[in-house]
Amino acid sequence: MTSPGAVLDWMGNLRPNRGALHKPLAVLWVLGRVAAGQRWVRWREFGPAVDELLRVYASATSKPTSYYPFWHLSSGGFWELRASYTSAPTRTALDADDPEAGFTDGAYSVLSDPAHRARAVAIVRRTYLAAVAADAIVDAVGLTGCGTAAGVPRKLVTRQEVQRNAANKRRISDLYDDRCQVCGTRLDLLGRGYSEAAHIRGLGAPHDGEDAVENMLCLCPNCHTRFDGFALAIDEELFIHEVTAAGEGPAVGKLTVAADHKIDVRHLDYHRRFLARS
Repeated sequence: MTSPGAVLDWMGNLRPNRGALHKPLAVLWVLGRVAAGQRWVRWREFGPAVDELLRVYASATSKPTSYYPFWHLSSGGFWELRASYTSAPTRTALDADDPEAGFTDGAYSVLSDPAHRARAVAIVRRTYLAAVAADAIVDAVGLTGCGTAAGVPRKLVTRQEVQRNAANKRRISDLYDDRCQVCGTRLDLLGRGYSEAAHIRGLGAPHDGEDAVENMLCLCPNCHTRFDGFALAIDEELFIHEVTAAGEGPAVGKLTVAADHKIDVRHLDYHRRFLARS
């Protein structure tokens, strides 16, 4: 059985040269196809699509070519080409044969899980895409909402739903007097406290979290951004961990929790699944 951690480690080591975006952009494009239920991609579909991503987002960092990742991704053990080439084919040969390629059975099984797939997107984003328009790329390949804990916000279509969200925001703010549960900061905005209600398991695709106080934290804007971006994790005992490209670090503090705030630790566990590397 293929380990999710092994697949995710591979995602974080696609290129020793972080400036070369051929493999990372190709992988994101294929992850978009996986999200749509597509296992195999043909060269004549892969080539033009990945060439366009490289032209738009990577022309300043490398010579755009989809040929390189289509063949060389197989060196990592989680990508396979359905063809009988004994050595690297030329682009002319790929154009003539139009072979299929895709993630191996084990990797495809792992990445078909929305949680593992979103973790993969987050790893690719933070490892390779700091200098480019990561949000635009993720949107372009059909992975909107992946790679952050916030997900895609639900469209509020009734007055009842708007009132429900507002009530939850007021409840979480009142419980902590607008003081951040992570760092303790209380912002003053025009004479009033300001905080943000962060959903632990994001609303909307791909997370489909519930809009309930049990799934919410009271955070300052800085900690909210870090939590949604997977730079912070909270374990089942409510200890706070900072996260870097190397993985989750030791506890740096403990979450402040009001007596009347019952956090559903299942949501914390869900959030941390996106950070697990082994």
